[in-house]
Amino acid sequence: MLDQEKEVRRVAKLIRNAFTGISIGLARFDAFGRLGFVGRIGPDPSVEMDEAMERKFAVAETMITNIVRRTLP
Repeated sequence: MLDQEKEVRRVAKLIRNAFTGISIGLARFDAFGRLGFVGRIGPDPSVEMDEAMERKFAVAETMITNIVRRTLP
């Protein structure tokens, strides 16, 4: 398990970054299920919205990491 910790953290960070991109309108899934980056859709998030999203992702980060740990072989 300790050997995989670096990989677990890398994959969890990748997932968190994908969720962040989607939530602020910089990324979306296409018709084939591929994640791609696009021009921002809608207005830039306010400072308060950025802080609120950061808090939500901080809470979800533990859950994401646990899912990655259980999923990796």
